[in-house]
Amino acid sequence: MRTQTLTKSNSTDHVVANSLEASESYYLEIRAKLSQTGDLIAKYRKTCEASKEESILAANEWKNALVSSGGEVSKDIRELKRRELIARETEQEFRVLIDELQPNFSDLQILTCQLRASYVANFNRVESIRIKETLDAAAESVFSTDEGKEFAALLLHVVNKEKSILSTDILVQELASVAPSVGISVDEAESEMTTRRVQNFVYQFIERHCRAAYNSSVFGEQRLPIPRLPFELHPKQSSAFAASGAASRLKALGVIA
Repeated sequence: MRTQTLTKSNSTDHVVANSLEASESYYLEIRAKLSQTGDLIAKYRKTCEASKEESILAANEWKNALVSSGGEVSKDIRELKRRELIARETEQEFRVLIDELQPNFSDLQILTCQLRASYVANFNRVESIRIKETLDAAAESVFSTDEGKEFAALLLHVVNKEKSILSTDILVQELASVAPSVGISVDEAESEMTTRRVQNFVYQFIERHCRAAYNSSVFGEQRLPIPRLPFELHPKQSSAFAASGAASRLKALGVIA
């Protein structure tokens, strides 16, 4: 289990972490069943192919032997025909087993894909919280110094200045004039434009001053979701089966609890 640990004692954070742990555990449980079923199908296919080759080989051998003997059916020819029959029956039996397993395998693929989507969403939420915690801790450390307090005051001053400039912006005035016609209030329109302007300012500031000093190691070891296995579907492949009832069928057959 590779669930991340959150450093804060925030109850919401722990709910998210517990949700990740539960979704990861169930995803891995069902994925293990998928892998086992896939391995079994692959094994059965190899047996099918080997039996098919054995059947063809035995058939060629007894036919050639029959021609060589002038049509006389010897003990060796009968043994070769018996080998051909057994190999052909074995191939057919294992193809039946594959056909029986294939629906379960397909349903497990769909269910595993759905569970992975839930797991990855929870993983990303936990990782986002972890990174924000790291950022908050760094900010607290920086802004506790005299230089940090001065920087924070300057930054707030510039942000407020951007807001005041926006109130006289012609574009905002035009947007405010048409806001009611598109179903939003003037205040909502001005608030949206203010948010966007401040966001643009912050993004540009980060680009100019923070990128050169960026060091990914401050967030610790890079954490990624558990990789997919070859048997697993990509979300785009399973989208057509989103409402297929895979879980219900698997439960009915006793494949999953």
